[in-house]
Amino acid sequence: MTVVGEAASVDEFAAGQSSGGHIDVAVIGMYDITACIAAVQALTDGGVTTNGSTPRGVLVMAPRYSDDALLSVLRAGARGYVIKGGSHRELLLGLRVVADGGAMFGSAVAGRLGGYLAEPRDHDGQHPFPALTARERQVLELIAKGHSNRRIARALVLSEKTVRNHVTRLYRKLDVTDRIAAATRARDNGIS
Repeated sequence: MTVVGEAASVDEFAAGQSSGGHIDVAVIGMYDITACIAAVQALTDGGVTTNGSTPRGVLVMAPRYSDDALLSVLRAGARGYVIKGGSHRELLLGLRVVADGGAMFGSAVAGRLGGYLAEPRDHDGQHPFPALTARERQVLELIAKGHSNRRIARALVLSEKTVRNHVTRLYRKLDVTDRIAAATRARDNGIS
């Protein structure tokens, strides 16, 4: 792992003030949530590049955990959220996971997120996503419970490839881009 540059702002990043090279992950230190959200959006929508490179992913380092901040930066496009002062090992793992296209949450964040997903929501008996097929609803319910594609495949007696296809279609129908967003939408609509 190599640091290819530093920038004090998105504008400085775009101006190429970093030392150059391909960028796998941009790490944003969050002090002001509004500026952080704007930076994440600028870096993830492809509008800001340096040396012709757009980061594959964005990891936010926050001074402390906040539900609102986490959800805001995830909606903006960040794929990682760790707490400053956490272990170096956790940060390195986060960088690797985000660089490989995954999502990473520090242990403090993951614990809170798990608790949030486990909280019951009101449900009126109707399925809140009528555009989903019955199978896609089953897959969404299992995603909301935190199941991996492999575990969903075993539970529904499907191949992992079939599960991935269902997941891709339900992301499109729910207008989300990742598992956490799908699980959050499901939980917010009474699916658990």
